[in-house]
Amino acid sequence: MQTLGTARLAPGADHVYVAGEKEYLSEAVVRRKGVPVNAQLLSELQTMRDELAIGGYESDF
Repeated sequence: MQTLGTARLAPGADHVYVAGEKEYLSEAVVRRKGVPVNAQLLSELQTMRDELAIGGYESDF
């Protein structure tokens, strides 16, 4: 793994990823920011929240 991490980069690349590293980094973002949703899905979720009178789930995005 150390050898891969210090390998020469391909032209235009800024990092050499080892197995599972991209997934690990993506999971860290999701844990910090939550699962990304598009505007349509967010609107539908907010409508369901309001129809079911579920409190405590305000979104600021």
